[in-house]
Amino acid sequence: MNKQYVLDRIRPYLKNKSITEKEFDSLFSNLELRQQYKVINILIEEGIDIIYDEMEGQGNDSTTPTMLYVYAGEDKKFSSLTNEQLCALYDQGYKKAMEALVVKNQGLVRSRVLRYIKAYKNSLDFDDLYQFGMMGLMKAIQKFDVKKGRHFTTYAVWWIDQAILRGIMDQSSLIRIPVHLYEKLFKLLFIVEHKDYLTKDEIYENYFSDKMSREQFDKLMYISKYILNLSSLNECVGEDKDTELIEFICDENSLSVEKEIETKFMRKDLEDVLNTISPKEKMIIRLRFGLEDGRPRTLEEIGEKLGVTRERIRQIEAKAIRKLRHPSRSRKLRAYIEE
Repeated sequence: MNKQYVLDRIRPYLKNKSITEKEFDSLFSNLELRQQYKVINILIEEGIDIIYDEMEGQGNDSTTPTMLYVYAGEDKKFSSLTNEQLCALYDQGYKKAMEALVVKNQGLVRSRVLRYIKAYKNSLDFDDLYQFGMMGLMKAIQKFDVKKGRHFTTYAVWWIDQAILRGIMDQSSLIRIPVHLYEKLFKLLFIVEHKDYLTKDEIYENYFSDKMSREQFDKLMYISKYILNLSSLNECVGEDKDTELIEFICDENSLSVEKEIETKFMRKDLEDVLNTISPKEKMIIRLRFGLEDGRPRTLEEIGEKLGVTRERIRQIEAKAIRKLRHPSRSRKLRAYIEE
């Protein structure tokens, strides 16, 4: 994901270092969810917040679910506090702060539920998905670290979305679909809805030909139409009708939602820490521990790359590690190690 490209695209919409959810969607909804989260990561790095349309869906009593929590009258003083202040109170042991956060952000959960109801056909109703979204919100409250300086809503949307998706996948169909496949389905459904003038062939050529084979795309099209209404796992798909849909069932080796999200933020925090040492030290650490491409380099390899001796690389590495062990830097990463 090109950082400068993202910043250039959102610049005309920025107001007080923030962009609205509708503006974000107009710019990036055609991307897969993983790509959208990469964009969100860039916004987090730049201190840019997303203002979610928390009022969407309100005012219709027939779709408003029973509240999970009652906001105690004596705690109305919490209503004037920000999400981040409430999270700080929760961390300090004020359990009522979670109730206040749930009430304060129920509109955010509602707007995310409506987003998925519009996108997917499924057997779960609004209240079912709302309950899943609330569980995601509460998980976000428990995991949120105020000291890292993030915006709570931007962080919480990850948990809310994934909880809703898990609910859809686990309970709304006979088939459990992996998250990565839902992301492709989401992109396909968006294109079909907003660019209905395109033929099936044009959709493939313009948006999917560099990501999957034509056979995979045809199966994706089939799934987008029937997946949530199938009565049999043995339904055959594909041009030759020789592949059962059961072959698409979830990849058990994929990261859990929690691990996926924590890994993302750990990488962000690790990058922040590395940015506090010199560029040469940073490069050597990244190469030495395989942070560039997953392959750790030897001292000799790094020395050849930089045109210095093995011993010199060892000295720079040792100095960099001493810096990284300083409490002012290591504190930021200690939470991940302890977990």
